[in-house]
Parts: sequence; C-alpha cells; structure tokens
Amino acid sequence: TPLTDAVYYVKGINSFGCPGYDTVAITVYQPIQITASPDAVICAKESVNMFASGADSYVWYPALGLNDATIANPVATPSVTTRYRVIGFDGHSCFTDTAYVNITVNPVPTLQLGPDLRLPTGTIHPFTPVATKGPIVLWQWTPGTNLSCTDCPNPSATVKTDITYHALVENIYGCTAIDSVNIRTFCEGSQVFIPNAFSPDGDGVNDI
Repeated sequence: TPLTDAVYYVKGINSFGCPGYDTVAITVYQPIQITASPDAVICAKESVNMFASGADSYVWYPALGLNDATIANPVATPSVTTRYRVIGFDGHSCFTDTAYVNITVNPVPTLQLGPDLRLPTGTIHPFTPVATKGPIVLWQWTPGTNLSCTDCPNPSATVKTDITYHALVENIYGCTAIDSVNIRTFCEGSQVFIPNAFSPDGDGVNDI
C-alpha cells in the first residue's frame, strides 16, 4: 500500500542456490483538485466562456444553455440566472472533484421610438419613447442635429430635412437597447416663412 509511486524488487533463489530477479512498478494516482472560472454577470441573450482545469474530463450541470456539457471550456448562454456545477474526473476511475460557477443574467431593456414620420418642415416634434426593463440610467440620441437635447428621454426635433434619429438606452445593469425613427419632410421647397419684423436701414441685414 504505497502512498506514492514505487518500484519493488524481488529476488528468488531456487533449491540449487541460483538467484532470479524481477521488478514491479506501482503507480499511485493522487486525489485531484479542480478550479473553475470566476462568477460572471451578463445581459440576457449574451454568452460567456466558462472553464475548468485540474482534471482529465469534465461534466457540467445543468447542460441547458451550454454548447457542450462535456468539455473543459463550454460557452454558456443561460436565459436566467444559473449556478453551474462542474465535476472533474481523473481518468483512472479513482477520484473526482467539484466546483461551481454562478452566472447572473440581467434583463435587457426594450425601446420603442414609434413609427416613422412624415412631417412638414418647420414642425417641432416631441419624442415620447417607451422604454421597459429599467430603471433606465442613460439616454443617448444621435445625431444631435436640430434636437433640443441628446441625453434626455423626451427631446424635441425641429424638422428641417430628412433625417434618421437613433436612440440608445442603458439600464442600471449596463444592458442596452437601440431603436431608430425616420423623419421625412414634405413641401420643403414651397413653404414660405414670413418674418414679423425687418430693419430697412440700408445695412444689408434684414432690409427686405
């Protein structure tokens, strides 16, 4: 019962006093200790690479959401927060070890800016987007052309030309959503804007 690898030697002598020799090598497999990747936080529908080491083969539980539950480094795409357990085997049917990886799945916000618009030039259009799965902590509108603000939830757009606005929102978990709305103008060349004052002083500015 050796504790480590050992080679035993044996000498035998027959009835005539002649010796014979042989050896036997004993390999002693030691207990294994596996390590696994750290816990991770992802947004819904995202993936994360997990890994384990210290064994010859592995089985992950639950298998749901994994691309392969029998490899050392599966890709996990869980739909809900999941605690994965990995069991490592030494390959000699002697020892096993277990480790755990917690994957926290945070909700992804939704964003709806509404249908595309067709508006006359000169219109001031207030946006009233609908966002869910917040709280929403960040708004980002692009481009900022003719917008009253680019980091607020309800900017107003002064319609001058055809344009497409994009909005990005981020919730407290760092998950994001994007939506866009197209604005098309009409009568841009035929509309007339009449000022209510002029300065006919001959200086070339607003004389007519």
